[in-house]
Amino acid sequence: MRELRAVVQLQEPGAADGCLLLRTVFGAFADKRADSLYKSCEAESENVAVVNLNTPSSAFISAMSLPSFSIASPKALKQYDADEVGGSPDQPRFEGSFGNKNPVGTGPFKLKSWSRGDKLELVRNEDYWGKKPKLKDIVIRPMPDGSARRQALESAEIDAYDNVSPGDVQPLEEQDFKVLERPSFNVAYVGFNQKKKPFDNPKIRQAVAHALNREALLKAKYDEGAEVAHEFMPKSLVGYADDVQKYDYDPAKAKQLIKESGVEDLTIDFYYPTNVSRPYMPDPAANFQAFKRDLEKVGFTVKPKSEPWDGGYTTTTQAGKAPIYLLGWTGDFGDADNFLGTFFQGNQPQFGLEAGTEISDKLNAAETETDADKRAKMYEEINRLVMKDVPGVPYAHTKPGVAVNPKVKGYVPSPVGGESFAPVTIGE
Repeated sequence: MRELRAVVQLQEPGAADGCLLLRTVFGAFADKRADSLYKSCEAESENVAVVNLNTPSSAFISAMSLPSFSIASPKALKQYDADEVGGSPDQPRFEGSFGNKNPVGTGPFKLKSWSRGDKLELVRNEDYWGKKPKLKDIVIRPMPDGSARRQALESAEIDAYDNVSPGDVQPLEEQDFKVLERPSFNVAYVGFNQKKKPFDNPKIRQAVAHALNREALLKAKYDEGAEVAHEFMPKSLVGYADDVQKYDYDPAKAKQLIKESGVEDLTIDFYYPTNVSRPYMPDPAANFQAFKRDLEKVGFTVKPKSEPWDGGYTTTTQAGKAPIYLLGWTGDFGDADNFLGTFFQGNQPQFGLEAGTEISDKLNAAETETDADKRAKMYEEINRLVMKDVPGVPYAHTKPGVAVNPKVKGYVPSPVGGESFAPVTIGE
């Protein structure tokens, strides 16, 4: 059941009861009902919507916090073809104009214009149902180069920027800029495709885990808030297990495991992305070079394979074409399913895993378990199984930095990048 605020006003006329909204949002699943979690919606009253699911899902309530489920105009969703999606599941292409030209919701700001690759302009929503925003407008610009972002802040061209390079924190603070931390809600990992040799051999996967000097990498290339990851989800989530199998840096152990594996051909294609800086991986090339040295010390021959992040890298890895690769994840919402389920539930070509594995089946059961205590223990068990199997090596949880001009007040970073700009002010 979802109760809607009676005072919410859309950014343009076209309000409707909550079920019409939810039917419109979930309507794209209507032709694939067997695969859909959503079954139906009933309006219990003008402001109360009861959502019925095809199967139980303890993650559903948390997932409803996603921006894609924010209150939007059903009229606008239909008028501007929000359901028109092409491309592939890995790289969808939104062909309607709702998302990029005509979004109509209930937020504190409205879209003025969006020039892809250049800037996004927002203006204050004068009819906002909550406390009125203090800023009249906001301009958001993509700047992939970290040095360019820093220089733009220092020259007052911009007021703030995300993903501060670790080496820039102290120089910025010495100039009286503030560097705020996002709460840690991510994981960086080295992934293995278990269908590709030599990573079909568990001893080789264990050897890689012991060969990687994760502590040294974080000390050299990450900020002080980063910590070594030992499983595929952050400690803040229910279901984190403190007693998973750990793989400490031990080159001698790695060499012994390689010998025990019987594998003689240790030549591997190692993939990493270019033209990108992620909160959990600010400098992918540096991470690759560090891990390459670690692996070569224990006997591997590493062949570099790089692709642009937006030019095919994610497609290559998610399609299972990379034997070993760098990747990571920032959570969408606060539930273990959003990490473990995203990685290991059902068919997962990037790891060479298929539905029906013990871990996948246990994830299915955990997702439908409605007893919170039982569910927590189920995810703890799954974490133990995952780290025993070693489908990859998690190596970092980070607290990404946001650099802001000291004149900026009221800005509070969100762990998932969903912070509100409504209370933000910029002084003289």
